[in-house]
Amino acid sequence: MPLIRLFNRLPLLYRIPAMMTGIIVLVGLTMPLLFSQGLSHLNQWIYDGFGHYYLWFTLLVLIGTLLLGLSPLGSIRLGGADAKAEFSTFAWFSMLFGAGMGTGLMIWGGPEPLYHFANPPLAGITSTTEKSLMALHFTFLHWGLHPWAIYTLTGIAIAFFAFNLNKGLTFSGFLLPAEPGPLQQKLKTTIDLFTVLAIVFGVTATFGMGILQVQGALQTLLHIQPTPFLTTLLVITMTIAFLVSANKGIEKGIKVLSSANFFLYLILLGSIVVLGMQWIDFGAVLQTVPAYLARLPGLSVGWADYQSPLWIKDWTAKYWSWWIAWAPFVGIFIAFISKGRTIRQLIMGSLFLPTLFCGIWFTIWGQTAIGLQQATRFAGATVDLSQVNLLLFQMLGKLSPLTILPLLCTLIISLDFINSADSAAYTVASLSNGDAQAEPPQHLRLAWGSLFGLLAIVFLLSGGIPLLQQITLITALPFSFILALVFVRLFWCMVRYRQNTRQHADNVAPLPQGIGLSTASTLNL
Repeated sequence: MPLIRLFNRLPLLYRIPAMMTGIIVLVGLTMPLLFSQGLSHLNQWIYDGFGHYYLWFTLLVLIGTLLLGLSPLGSIRLGGADAKAEFSTFAWFSMLFGAGMGTGLMIWGGPEPLYHFANPPLAGITSTTEKSLMALHFTFLHWGLHPWAIYTLTGIAIAFFAFNLNKGLTFSGFLLPAEPGPLQQKLKTTIDLFTVLAIVFGVTATFGMGILQVQGALQTLLHIQPTPFLTTLLVITMTIAFLVSANKGIEKGIKVLSSANFFLYLILLGSIVVLGMQWIDFGAVLQTVPAYLARLPGLSVGWADYQSPLWIKDWTAKYWSWWIAWAPFVGIFIAFISKGRTIRQLIMGSLFLPTLFCGIWFTIWGQTAIGLQQATRFAGATVDLSQVNLLLFQMLGKLSPLTILPLLCTLIISLDFINSADSAAYTVASLSNGDAQAEPPQHLRLAWGSLFGLLAIVFLLSGGIPLLQQITLITALPFSFILALVFVRLFWCMVRYRQNTRQHADNVAPLPQGIGLSTASTLNL
């Protein structure tokens, strides 16, 4: 009874997603074959009908973000003309990086370029140099400008509507009136549910992948085989760790972890440069970026001679749907930490700098993995991505006999895991609480964090990570339509906001901070 009373005290945007995920888990556990087949058919239908929609949607988001940064709208300050940035540039970038892709870079830094090298996506690629460059091009495509554009534009939209127009944090609040009618209220609830569900399944799937990576470290370093008990113990330990951090808030928890972890990334990257120097061609690196940019338009929309017609669906379209599913979580977090910066500054810090770092990271790790594979066959005769959680540590074992690097990687993965889950619990609690100006209550952060951990245990023990990924990709489709509407309204509102700002600046005296131009009522938007 006390648990039921506590559950009923939580916001509706927690209770409904929690019950829906509970039903999904129950059906998945009781009718696994039927459930899996149904999801598989639905995913296939989505990619058959909307695969190219994902490509065009993501390309248009990238173009829109670039145009926004180049236009006069880029000078708009998030939070109003008098808002001040709360974090240093280094701390801000560290948090952006950690929330957006941290764990993924560790998991895929070597394996993805290596896989594309061993299995060239395009026909007619035969020489080693061509295959190596092509492998980097496609890896840059999946981890570069496009995903960071999705994150950046989503973050700009949330920050602008929440802090400049005082419309709260929910996507429905950006699209619908503050006092909706009965039909609009149902639509509002639907939009908010899709947003929260996209976050829940996207975060939980990444949560599960992080646990698998830690298990891979234990299996490789200590020869400890994964068991249900070990999996449960790891999830509980990590959940407690990130809940402790989440309760400290952004300043004392997420900021400290992100800054420390980014330093560890730089140390690890420098170590790989030293150990893999014989395989890293820095001249080729300089050639790779302009060649990648030249091929970018065609690769963005699938205009290339692919080896298989299914390649786009199996790789690029799935990546795009994955980044879209993560967009609400990362976007809300970007908005929270970017108040006080201009839109142009945010685009520079959240689009170009992360893309540059990802390019350097994948180039160094990718070329090292390719060279090491040719010399030692550390990944076997073929690159098996079903064991991707082991490839990182197998690669490090061949690079150096010392265990310090695998231990450093394990520490980075654990901190990434804690930081991402910490950020997710914070942001989804803020979303369900609906207050953009205050930290979400402690009990709500604990409730969301516990739900992430519980879902991860259930899906990992049932072998359901692929199932969870399929659900994530399904929830991304309706959310992409919501994002499209939000982005269109964003540009329209920003144009009017800037026009009204200039008119007030010409005709009236400056207003006190937080009054007037930063409110939706003044601009009637």
